[in-house]
Amino acid sequence: KEEIEKKIKDDKTEEKIRNTERKIEQSKKEIEEIKEEIETKKRTLEKETKNCPKCGKKIPAKWTYHKECGWKEKNEEEEENSRKVKILVFTSPTCPHCRPTYEYLKTFEKERDDVKVTEVSTATPAGQRKARQYDVMAVPTVFVSGPGYPQNIAFRGMPSRQGITKAINICLGKEEWEEKQGFFERLLKKLGIKIKHHETNND
Repeated sequence: KEEIEKKIKDDKTEEKIRNTERKIEQSKKEIEEIKEEIETKKRTLEKETKNCPKCGKKIPAKWTYHKECGWKEKNEEEEENSRKVKILVFTSPTCPHCRPTYEYLKTFEKERDDVKVTEVSTATPAGQRKARQYDVMAVPTVFVSGPGYPQNIAFRGMPSRQGITKAINICLGKEEWEEKQGFFERLLKKLGIKIKHHETNND
């Protein structure tokens, strides 16, 4: 026993055990601190991220656009504009009729809160690209679109007040589009004659 105790004392075994125990306790504390840090970072990350409304993936909370799926957050102004009728006016600086047409259409924007008028100058590269997109061959050309009608209603030159008002109402869904009828169709309608159209298949 004395020999064993002497060897233990000489090898400093007890001291080594105490040191090991201290290290274990220290490691436990460090592990707890790391766990707490991880939890804090998780909570912070949850606050700093959100699920993309379109694809559901986690994205930074500050993002208003997700390139991967094309989601874009609309602000209040964009939401309001999406409910308005949009009037695009294609103009050119050299056109004598463009400025009066644009100013005339801007009066509708001032009179109504459901209309947004935008000028597109064909003198700029962006305007030229948009003109090609809309197949604009002359200026001023006016396009009217809105939530109540799926297509653009186009005018060449300055539209009449009656015409632009009707286009606005159609684009708001307040009026329906009426196909223009020729003289023969109007005459038949006046006489109460209906023509049936038969579809034929040409193989």
